[in-house]
Amino acid sequence: MGGDDLTMKDEWSLSREIVPVVVPIANPSVGADWSVNVPPGAVWKVFSILATLVTSSTVATRSVIISISDGTSEFCRVGAKTTMAASQTVVWSWAAGTGFSDTAPGLGPSSLPAAGFYIPGGYSISSKTLNMQNGDQWSKIVVYANEARMRRVDSEARDLGRFDNAIDTRLLHGW
Repeated sequence: MGGDDLTMKDEWSLSREIVPVVVPIANPSVGADWSVNVPPGAVWKVFSILATLVTSSTVATRSVIISISDGTSEFCRVGAKTTMAASQTVVWSWAAGTGFSDTAPGLGPSSLPAAGFYIPGGYSISSKTLNMQNGDQWSKIVVYANEARMRRVDSEARDLGRFDNAIDTRLLHGW
């Protein structure tokens, strides 16, 4: 291990420079869910997600889920235990340690324990809105996370398992 970096077998280095990032996400098309990818070479520890959903007048009960995947396989879902009806505007908020909450009258906060998520570069965070209607619209979407950058020390190294070891070691040291 050297100065400012955590190095595993001289192949990967995880910078000790951890930068808080606030990532605004462009509004998706009407009737579509949103998604954001962690930049290649980065690792995010996500602390909160805030997003507003405006539902159309089409009668349906919507359920909101945050999904984390590698683009092929979903490995985490964080859902709300409350639902949303037609013609409502709800600001959904997920925060590490508290789960989902919302600001709609009559809908109580959801209690979903979470300690933040470590998400490697190339993975995505997205919404999954069950029973979404054509007129429903997500907006004001923001992800707050700490970002650390990975850099390759040995350009010949191909073993991505060592990347996981570097992250696991960081977790043990309280990143």
